[in-house]
Amino acid sequence: LGLKEYLPDELALLFSEIEAPAGAFLGDVGGRFVSEVADGAVSQAASPFFESMGYAAYNRSPTKKMTPQTTAVLYSRNKISEDFFLERFRMGGFEPFEAKFQYKALFAYPSIPDIMLWARYHGDPVNTKEQVWKKFDVPVDDYDLWEWQTLQRLTTADCHTLFRRGIIDETEFRYRLSEIGWRESSLDQTMQVGWSIPNAMLLTQGNLLRDADNEAMLRDITRADIHPDYAQKYLDAVLTKPATTDLI
Repeated sequence: LGLKEYLPDELALLFSEIEAPAGAFLGDVGGRFVSEVADGAVSQAASPFFESMGYAAYNRSPTKKMTPQTTAVLYSRNKISEDFFLERFRMGGFEPFEAKFQYKALFAYPSIPDIMLWARYHGDPVNTKEQVWKKFDVPVDDYDLWEWQTLQRLTTADCHTLFRRGIIDETEFRYRLSEIGWRESSLDQTMQVGWSIPNAMLLTQGNLLRDADNEAMLRDITRADIHPDYAQKYLDAVLTKPATTDLI
């Protein structure tokens, strides 16, 4: 190919060795081994050099053109004229008639869930197939799978509310939590966080009526979301607050 005259001295010597290997006496098997090793070495060593040659060649003779996809994006944003759009698509191998279809294929389009959401507001919200199929060919056997992705589902908070109000029992509550994605090992803890507890003042007053010890009162104050570092101060403030009868 006449490339040696353009190569650095180190690579030129390597090419010379490949052309007339010193280990030719190794035979066909040995020769192939040497050739493969040399080929790998040349590929790694010469890659940056040939990359630079490519940059230089494109600098002298720029031949790259915008792809049809890039052209379609610019045309959709009114950044280029229709003539320029058709010219670039023709360079990409598209006839003007097909260029329009290719442009539409590259144009942004709502996703299947978005189309199903639209269909519920512009047709039968229970049976969306007729409206959806006007806009997108969703496979019949996958339709239920796609539609389920767009349906609203009970949240953890919803399940807690239904359970607290006695609308569902504990068995169904745990089943619903499992559907949402809670692990079996986390169900008991998840059930606990759905309950509200009295505020710190009410807990303290209740403990005072029960003659609870200081440790129990501090523990309940902390359970009511008072920081442990301030639990004792909170208790002191409650104890020093004057009673209504004292004010009278």
